[in-house]
Amino acid sequence: MVSLATLRDESHIKSEPSKGPTIKIESGVPPNSGAEFDLFTALTGRPDVFIELARHLTINSLVKLYSISRDFHDVVDCHMTTVVTYQAFSKCKDAACIFPYTTYKSLCVPDPSGRPNPDGGGAAVRLVPSFKWLRMVVFREGVVRRIMDEVNRYGHNLPNRTGLVLKKLWFMMDVAFNDKRSNLIRNERFWSNLDLFVATLFFVKLDMCFTDPLTGDGETHLRHLLLGQRTLSRLLKTLQRDGIVNQLELIQLYVGYTKGVLVGAEMDMFGVRKNDIGIQELEGWRLGESKLLRIDEVIMMEAARRGLDFDERYSHMMLWGYVNPVTLLHWERGKKRDPVGEETDGEDGEQ
Repeated sequence: MVSLATLRDESHIKSEPSKGPTIKIESGVPPNSGAEFDLFTALTGRPDVFIELARHLTINSLVKLYSISRDFHDVVDCHMTTVVTYQAFSKCKDAACIFPYTTYKSLCVPDPSGRPNPDGGGAAVRLVPSFKWLRMVVFREGVVRRIMDEVNRYGHNLPNRTGLVLKKLWFMMDVAFNDKRSNLIRNERFWSNLDLFVATLFFVKLDMCFTDPLTGDGETHLRHLLLGQRTLSRLLKTLQRDGIVNQLELIQLYVGYTKGVLVGAEMDMFGVRKNDIGIQELEGWRLGESKLLRIDEVIMMEAARRGLDFDERYSHMMLWGYVNPVTLLHWERGKKRDPVGEETDGEDGEQ
């Protein structure tokens, strides 16, 4: 048995810790060097991390980081197509598919990494999407969503697929010649019968926004004027009451779209320059002399060519979202409303 005196005598002995294997942690910064750890320098050899980081940034943050960080700049230059398209498909998948960068060469830049053109065309270096194209698709996605919100604010419901169809209409607006618009609308893989129906339904709802249901005041020709423009942004401003707020703005929009009685005008009219009078109505926007068909005209002509008989379904389009076409009862709030909505569930067109 160990006595207390023995324990007191051995209390001065210090216990030494057991020696195990030594783990040496190495860092990228030499000891006592005074240098700070740089995250981007450490990740230079991991472009996949940089690309994933870029996906979560806003466009402004992406451009700023691209401008101030040399390492990030070099990685993006080597993978420009991947970075830009990855972010576009993450933020607006439908718009990135409907507005491909290959059809907007003015929004592309030569590949910073100098990769050759695979098509063997005149350019030795291939073209890749730029940040301008990325801004364009994100902007158009936002405009389309706000147009749908404004139409709903007027009390008119729209199918989920309307967002996808509006982007297709905007893409057709970028085509400035009738023959190309006709070829595009006849592509049934791009423009299905359902898309034509939803587009016609949107036109009906738009006319309902511009007319009073009780007094009948309003003008359906305002839709013709707005859909004859080169962009849907003017339509959004009109729905938001930020555009065409007085008669002068309406006259300026009309004069810019069609010459009408101003054929041969040799001076500025109503604040519109003489070179801009009536150019929206011409093919090529000033380059041709033939009248450019509006997108709603192209839709109606193609629907008639396919024998869809939409003129017999206008009343159904007006009542869509309010009355069940089978039971003729009002739809309950929160319930699935129409076969048009059922066909869009789970598709890319759903917002």
